Amino acid sequence: MRHNKSGDVFLIFDRLLKVISKSIIFEGKSNLRDASVAKTLITKHFKNNNLYEYIKAALVISEWKLNEDEAGKADLMLQEIRDYVRDNIDYDGYINEKSLFIKDVKKIFDLDMLLLERIGKYKTISSTHLFLEDCISSKSKKDVKDIENRIKIKSFLINEIIKSKEELVDRSEIREFLRSNDISSGVLKYTKNAFFDEIKDVNFEIQTLLEDYIYHTNTDIFIKSLRTKISEVCTDIKKELSKIEDDNQIRSILEVVHKLSDFEKNISYDNYVSVLHKICEAIELKNVMKED
Repeated sequence: MRHNKSGDVFLIFDRLLKVISKSIIFEGKSNLRDASVAKTLITKHFKNNNLYEYIKAALVISEWKLNEDEAGKADLMLQEIRDYVRDNIDYDGYINEKSLFIKDVKKIFDLDMLLLERIGKYKTISSTHLFLEDCISSKSKKDVKDIENRIKIKSFLINEIIKSKEELVDRSEIREFLRSNDISSGVLKYTKNAFFDEIKDVNFEIQTLLEDYIYHTNTDIFIKSLRTKISEVCTDIKKELSKIEDDNQIRSILEVVHKLSDFEKNISYDNYVSVLHKICEAIELKNVMKED
């Protein structure tokens, strides 16, 4: 059970989410382009197939935690995931989908460079991947070293699951997530915990926008929601203008409103992430005006 970074589906999935997250924090043409491609790869390869079931199980192991006094249930949780994976993932189908996914990623990204960056949860990710591939595999492994490695991996994951001080997760909640056809909540939870500590401290309105961006699956609907948000923010800013006495400040604020209104008319697939940044800036301006 040796770990191969370039064959680790969960690790590559993690790196693609990192690319998407980076585009929110650091605006720039190359970041936005890479983020768009990363979202396309995830949407294409993780949709109602074996990889989709694999990533659901990976997200559960990585993010759903149990209290220390419930240590016995960590083993049951892993057993439940093992049973689910064996029942719902076809080994040959998984291997084929995995190969096509990695091949597509390599066409666009330098995979070696992508995997060179510091990976904060590397041991958890790699152990999760090895555990799941062992569950998926139809081959019986009786090699002593293999069995020893399997025990070490399982022990590490149990410790990871119980070390959190979060409230106990009911196993029925895990079951419900695994059987659902929507992994957005799991992806969001993972992305926020892995890359977005700063999001937790920002204004709730901005946080909601960023969360919607992270896991939206229909860009047309997301763009429509941005148009609605632009209209709301512009209206709110205009209401606060009566508090401003300085003419120069009023002119500057109106200029922001007019530019935002232009974005509402011209928002498209090519610029919607840039528009998202502008909306966040306008929300900050609105909040400053309210405070004053």
